[in-house]
Amino acid sequence: MRLSSRPLKDFYESKLGKKISDSSWYRIQDCLRGTCGEVTYENLETYATMRKACQRLPIQLSEFAQVWQEVETIRNSKEELIVGSKFRKILSQKIPSSIPDITFYR
Repeated sequence: MRLSSRPLKDFYESKLGKKISDSSWYRIQDCLRGTCGEVTYENLETYATMRKACQRLPIQLSEFAQVWQEVETIRNSKEELIVGSKFRKILSQKIPSSIPDITFYR
């Protein structure tokens, strides 16, 4: 079921804590639809939380979505506990983008 755009934008802005332009909103929607299949409250909350935590994150939304999908895959496929260094190694093998160390650890 496709949700109406306006309530989703309002929800995202409330989680982000500020207003965004319509052009930014359309970019976010297009990317989330392309990577996650649809725009949901959960996707928006996750992205807004990440954006609040790392406001100057030097990766694109599409890169974030790719990383998020890989994290979900790792989390759902592994039953053992994965420590930070092992997680980084697994993730860096699957993601071609080079995310700076400081950004990764944040």
